[in-house]
Amino acid sequence: MFLTLYSNPEGEVFENREIIMLGRSGLEWVIPESSEMIPLPKGATLVSIPGYMPVGINQDDKISCLEHDHHYHTKKITAVAALLPQGFTRTLLPACVSRNNEAWPLFGYAAVGLKNEDIYVAAVQTDEHHRWHPTYYNTEGLPARINKMLTKYPGNRIFRQLARCSLEYGCFTPQNIFYQRWEAGLP
Repeated sequence: MFLTLYSNPEGEVFENREIIMLGRSGLEWVIPESSEMIPLPKGATLVSIPGYMPVGINQDDKISCLEHDHHYHTKKITAVAALLPQGFTRTLLPACVSRNNEAWPLFGYAAVGLKNEDIYVAAVQTDEHHRWHPTYYNTEGLPARINKMLTKYPGNRIFRQLARCSLEYGCFTPQNIFYQRWEAGLP
């Protein structure tokens, strides 16, 4: 069994030793199988999901929403997930609910949990990883490459969006457009 992770308002990640991790498949809450969980791979990013509270199974085997944690005196907590590097595919979404009944954002979040003091993610490796290693991205020269492309094509809304994805979110795939290499997805 994997333990539920959450973050405090400062972004620190904690585990709750009383709540078993759940994942989400479609609209169903599921207990992750060990076979669909792997150690958090290099290049993955742990993120908090602001406005969303983690959901797990409590000691009474009931689904429980974690709103605060008395052990750490944390009043407002948020769900934690992982953004996977290229070459990995999530198997489960994070189990969490909105504080304000907001719709689920269209991000590539994957469920995470803790087992034996190690962070695991609901994912499988589906592609060779070397081209997607973080050392090839977010380089010092990226802003200049983006500026050059935007200057060359000032009215191109797709390039502006890809620039935003590259600079604000650090997404690898759109950066390949500006590096002019390999493959790149379009929104």
